[in-house]
Amino acid sequence: MTGAAPAPLHWVELSGENLPLGLRELEALLSILEPSGTRPTPLDGLPRFREVPLTRPEELCRRMAFLHGVLKVLGEGSLEELARELERMGTSGRSAEVRFLRGARGANDPDLPGRLGRHYVQGGGSVDLRSPERTFRIHPRASGAPSGGRWVLLEESCRPDRGGFEERRTHRLPFSKPVTLPPSLARALVNLARVAPGGTLLDPLCGTGGILLEAGLLGYRLLGNDRDSGMVRGSLRNLERFSLTPLAMSQGDVSQLPVSLAAHLPADGLVSDPPYGRGSSTGREGMVRVLEKLGEVLPSLLRRGGRFAFVLPQPEPPEGLCPRGWKMEGPPIPWPVHGSLTRYLFVLRRPGHPGRRPSEGDVSTGWGSRIRPSPDPRGDPGSGNRPPGR
Repeated sequence: MTGAAPAPLHWVELSGENLPLGLRELEALLSILEPSGTRPTPLDGLPRFREVPLTRPEELCRRMAFLHGVLKVLGEGSLEELARELERMGTSGRSAEVRFLRGARGANDPDLPGRLGRHYVQGGGSVDLRSPERTFRIHPRASGAPSGGRWVLLEESCRPDRGGFEERRTHRLPFSKPVTLPPSLARALVNLARVAPGGTLLDPLCGTGGILLEAGLLGYRLLGNDRDSGMVRGSLRNLERFSLTPLAMSQGDVSQLPVSLAAHLPADGLVSDPPYGRGSSTGREGMVRVLEKLGEVLPSLLRRGGRFAFVLPQPEPPEGLCPRGWKMEGPPIPWPVHGSLTRYLFVLRRPGHPGRRPSEGDVSTGWGSRIRPSPDPRGDPGSGNRPPGR
């Protein structure tokens, strides 16, 4: 009996805002969307690209925040072979454009895409540089390769909906506060927790609900809490704006979470942006004390093998936040906000095996992978018994 066919190769293009974060987010998503062992491979001379075998490129585009797009590798060969392949694909009669790959170096013949496009037309297709039905990219296999060398032919598979993040920016929501994560950063933080589709995600310090909003749009079952009843009511308003209903919401101190949300714990993942500064909802307690109290109850909140992804305004988390035996996954990822403030993203993993890998449709968990150190990126409480919204 022959084995399953290998997944098609794709080139994943990360957005340029924060490459270390984009790489970590990509690895996290591959661990829950693709077969175990799927790893991104760097491409020579293309720092924003990674080569990955993908079975679900559209789902990667739907979920990932720091992504520009995904291209499928159609083949590799001489320019003559690429021309013949484009002529063959032109028989579909669809419109297309042919361009050099973004960020390509060593392509010394600016007229080459036009000549290849004419072969596509000869096959029966048409060229449309404004709104083509198909988008092809070409790239020399070796940087600086002459026109007679080997080239890679790619076709755009999908692009993320970046406009959705703009729609969910703080000033556009029914309830907002000045210190709120950008939607793209909240989405990336959710992805870093590596909760598989359909799982349960808890934000123990939910504030305005921005993290819960991004998690809900990905289909996760939502648990939230804040000590400020106004924040809880505001979170529910923001979720309702997008037709999302949490599994449960509570209002109170984090130390009471094992009791207030007992029916729904442990969660598959935790994600949070703990409050800090004058505008925070920590009451008279400082951020460090709130996090220490959270650390005391973490084993009751998160399942074995689960992850807690969070953001802090400092490069080291308080010692009391990490229960004994729990480990940080990789170094913190810096996110520069302005000249005097850099925020850091952390992923804390609880030891233990999550259990069997569920079949399709089950609430499942992913397998994590170690990552290399990240360089500097600059180069009213609701009912606890309501069903989850979709």
